[in-house]
Amino acid sequence: MTRRIRAAARAALAALRGGPDAAADGTAGPTPGSTATKASSAGEKAGAASSDPGNPFAEANNQYLNSIKWLIGALAAIAALLLAGTQLSDIRELSWPEDRIRIFLAGGTFTVVLLSVVVAVGLLAHVQMPGRGSDLARLRKIVQEGRGHEVVRSVDEDSSYHRGTGSLADLLAKVAETSTEYYQARDDAITARLAAAADPDSTPLAKTKEAAEATLSVRSEVYARYRLGLRQVSQLDGHLQIARRAQRVTKIVLGLTLVSALCLVGFVWAANPPVTPAEKALDPAPVAAHLRLTGEGEVWAQRLGAGCAEAAAEDAGIPVIALASGTGGVTVMVVPSQACPDPVQVTVAAGEGTVTPDEVVELPAP
Repeated sequence: MTRRIRAAARAALAALRGGPDAAADGTAGPTPGSTATKASSAGEKAGAASSDPGNPFAEANNQYLNSIKWLIGALAAIAALLLAGTQLSDIRELSWPEDRIRIFLAGGTFTVVLLSVVVAVGLLAHVQMPGRGSDLARLRKIVQEGRGHEVVRSVDEDSSYHRGTGSLADLLAKVAETSTEYYQARDDAITARLAAAADPDSTPLAKTKEAAEATLSVRSEVYARYRLGLRQVSQLDGHLQIARRAQRVTKIVLGLTLVSALCLVGFVWAANPPVTPAEKALDPAPVAAHLRLTGEGEVWAQRLGAGCAEAAAEDAGIPVIALASGTGGVTVMVVPSQACPDPVQVTVAAGEGTVTPDEVVELPAP
């Protein structure tokens, strides 16, 4: 009697000691090498081998995400150019209020580009965001939408998804049914093992245990097959969600990229105002001209000499070379002549006389 009690206790501990149940859905199960694991046979092992086949849509999902990342990279490059433009352009030379339009445009375009980058990154996160609730709850909701949903049509047309049940609704019902049968068979097998362990010499109990283990093996294989189909449907639904989101987000990010490119052009124009060329001190070439004074006066007699000033006051004037003109008047060089023997450089202010050009004098190359 004591030996039987000890054997029953060991069997109970072996049955209750658990690891992952590969044939089911992640619930605790028998440990490798235990009586329960050996009893599951080839069917349960097949379920374990096929429970994690990987996601066949992983590469396509990555392609969608990479296309968005490339567009975001282009946006970031434009933002980097604008940031560099704030240091390399003439934006610091803009003054208020003369250049207020350029200031507003530069600030507005810079802000738009930065916001575009932030929005694009947020949209990328939205594409990868999982849906609310469990996959099973979402699939049940999809079934309620009927044939209008793309997942329902895909499952109905492909037996690798519905596993011979004919539709997604039937697959869900079959998973629920086989789940109940599997866990019931598992409980029956544990009970039979405990009974057989308590009385190892009993032939009926041993046969009952073998039958329960055989039933568990079949139930495990069937349940794993339907669960695998359900998981593949869930992966299909996740892929279609990413595809729909990625297509919408790609259009939005592409639009943001084009807007940012236009903003870059506007920023370059606004941050680089045209440079006003400095007023030249001299004309491109000396000009032969005649100087006619409005009157002689003592000032001009001292500058030019009495005879030269008298000749300049006549209608014919005196020959000069106009060197430069500015707000202070016209600077001329008196050409030596009989009336003006010395070459004198003077500036004729407005009202003191007129300088009438004759022709452009080309200077010889040095």
